[in-house]
Amino acid sequence: MTAEPQSFDEAVARFEVFLKENGYSLTLIWVEPADLVLPGRRAIYVRVPMPSRNLEHARKRFVSGMTEGLGVTFGTICDLPNATCCYAWVPKDRK
Repeated sequence: MTAEPQSFDEAVARFEVFLKENGYSLTLIWVEPADLVLPGRRAIYVRVPMPSRNLEHARKRFVSGMTEGLGVTFGTICDLPNATCCYAWVPKDRK
């Protein structure tokens, strides 16, 4: 079993390895729910350009999830021609 990443940057580096192995762009765009529109027709609209604060939100979410022992998930929501739209998610509580 692999040890938990000790920093956001280490976690992102591991995520990038996964993305590369699966054919995704390593240009990451961190999205927040307010940046997305899901009209319900197998389509996703992404607001661009993305606010620069999104990276800091993902970093804070990572630190919070790890500090509180809740864990963190990185995932992709969609891919653009030269970028991968991704997110950081932390459970609300231990339930």
